Amino acid sequence: MATRAVDPPPIPSPPPDQEAGPLLEDADAAFAIGDYARSAMLAGRALGAAGRNKAESEQARALLFHGRALLALGQPGAAIPVLNKALRCHADAVTGASVHLVLGRCHIAVDDAGAALAQWSRVMDSDLPAEALDLSAEACVHIGEVYLKYRDADNAFQYYDLACELAQDDELCVRAHVGLAGTLIGMNRPLMARAALRVAEERLQLPHHMAWQGQIQHHLGTLSMASGDLGLAEAHFRTALALHMDTCNSAGQAQALLALGQLAERQGDSATAERDLLRAAMLADTLSTPRLNSDIHFALSQLYEVRGDMTHATAHYLEYHTHYQRANGRDRRGGVSNRRLAAIEMRLKLLTSEIELSQLRQESDAGRERMLQLEQAAYRDALTGVHNRRALTDYLPDLLSAAEQTHTPLSMLLIDFDHFKQVNDEFSHAIGDAVLREAARLFSQTLTPEDLLLRYGGEEFALVLPHADQQQAVDTAEALRLRVAAFDWELLAPGLVVTISVGCAQFHPGDNTEILLSRADLALYLAKRSGRDRVAVEPAP
Repeated sequence: MATRAVDPPPIPSPPPDQEAGPLLEDADAAFAIGDYARSAMLAGRALGAAGRNKAESEQARALLFHGRALLALGQPGAAIPVLNKALRCHADAVTGASVHLVLGRCHIAVDDAGAALAQWSRVMDSDLPAEALDLSAEACVHIGEVYLKYRDADNAFQYYDLACELAQDDELCVRAHVGLAGTLIGMNRPLMARAALRVAEERLQLPHHMAWQGQIQHHLGTLSMASGDLGLAEAHFRTALALHMDTCNSAGQAQALLALGQLAERQGDSATAERDLLRAAMLADTLSTPRLNSDIHFALSQLYEVRGDMTHATAHYLEYHTHYQRANGRDRRGGVSNRRLAAIEMRLKLLTSEIELSQLRQESDAGRERMLQLEQAAYRDALTGVHNRRALTDYLPDLLSAAEQTHTPLSMLLIDFDHFKQVNDEFSHAIGDAVLREAARLFSQTLTPEDLLLRYGGEEFALVLPHADQQQAVDTAEALRLRVAAFDWELLAPGLVVTISVGCAQFHPGDNTEILLSRADLALYLAKRSGRDRVAVEPAP
């Protein structure tokens, strides 16, 4: 049964003798103790009083408090026009920046990351006094969270790093350093991550920051797991789970259970892994967290595949694929890959350079490593000589855009070598590398000048076929498969046999890189699930 949307609290007319100032103080106090409905009601009365007195600055604050309360009540759609009205009032820089901050959070709540980044960039553009720099720090934290969500570690690092420099409030400082630690873990910088977590722990004020303590424990568990101390990792994850349960943080509980399930699987305890992962899935299914859902179902799929339970493995892989598409499908409306966000990102870079972030970036280890990677890796894979994954990231969006604008087909193949680990184990990694080099040569012999062949990772290759419909892609894939099967691999090592599985996906209008890749990956999974050494296409929608 459909649930009727709850109407926002009405804005009552104030008694004629009430002033806006005391009402705003009461509204702020009610918000601080979590009485959001009362805060919205008092802010509405303050707005009426400010309007009667034609005090625009108080009108702006009243609208800010009313919009903030509506967001807290779970009504971001209702809050957005209220906050936009606040921006039309003549208010001081601090009030204006506060409005932009809350507006950004509203846009995130309705899955419009582009609009959110635009609002937070305006906070950074505000001429704020020194005592209000926490507003800029909070904007940086929010921007870092968006980039981290889309797994752009370089940009997340930059904004979290700046937030750490600017933050004065204890909770904001904790948020900034916890976010920075999570980013550094993703960049494989464990020592720097631990240093950031130590700073966060020093600024913690319990019990007020208990939720952040749970996230700190989760990060410490991840670091311990990476270093091989599985006992300590489990202790940290269980502490994180308990803290998230105490604070009723369902998403945190699901993340902790996912980590515990993956840890149990690594320790060979399949039954415990299954129990924790299924609990994580039940929690995540009640939340709007498609990325977390996709991670959980992927872990379950791998667990059941190792057991040989292909029915459950396939079911969870399909769930993973559905949530993965849902998460990346949001890029079409408000993700970080469209032209609008490219312009916003450029503006953010200009703004941050104005406050000397460029110097911080150049001096940071992450910045130096990024520059070194760009200089050394460029767009070629060192082992095979074909394009590398960075070429896919940079070239494919333009190819997809051209296909959509010209209404021409485009297809993608994902190619995986069957049982490649056995090749490395039985014949040596040197022979495995030789197989990849020879296969790249064989693949290249079938290409047209406009095709894009690249090594996607490990033993996986991707082949982008502009102007190729699904049948043409299948024909190309089958030709590659037969060419590999017919090659005399015993020239490399006696007894060596090599086959490939290929997944085919066709571009659909509106697809971005992640979505097309996920559908090709699903097709590849089906090819391997059906016995390997074959070609499969994505299932019909």
